[in-house]
Amino acid sequence: MNTKIIIKSALKRGVIGVGIGMPIALAIFFIIYFSIAAATGGQNPEMNNIAYMAKLCLSFFLTCFIFASSTIVYQIEKLPLAFATAIHFTAIFACWMFCAWLGDWIGGAWHSWLIAVGTFILIYIIAWLSIVRSQKKKAAAITEKLKNNQ
Repeated sequence: MNTKIIIKSALKRGVIGVGIGMPIALAIFFIIYFSIAAATGGQNPEMNNIAYMAKLCLSFFLTCFIFASSTIVYQIEKLPLAFATAIHFTAIFACWMFCAWLGDWIGGAWHSWLIAVGTFILIYIIAWLSIVRSQKKKAAAITEKLKNNQ
């Protein structure tokens, strides 16, 4: 796979990720926001702030784009799986941290950031392990079909 094809494919994945991820992310955000507002009887005044909403939308856009486009590293055959995973993790972790800072998603105390980082790593590991397990099952099924056809 040459560099031009990789970049084109990554951009295509990013655009698809934004097209699918943005509406989902915004829907989840507003469902949670309005549920909390209804339960507490109050509203966040920042929701009326255009700059805050622009940062929020930019954060969602970047997150959807980077999360989707970074999966291209797994299509590069020359990269070992561990290296591809390290690149993928670094890309989405950096994006997530930047967006968390930009959108002020996490409170200012250092331990809040530490909890957020630990949660992110835990969720990444769980997602990665479940995907690897799923792929191994698919590979085993394909291998079994090939054995039966011979």
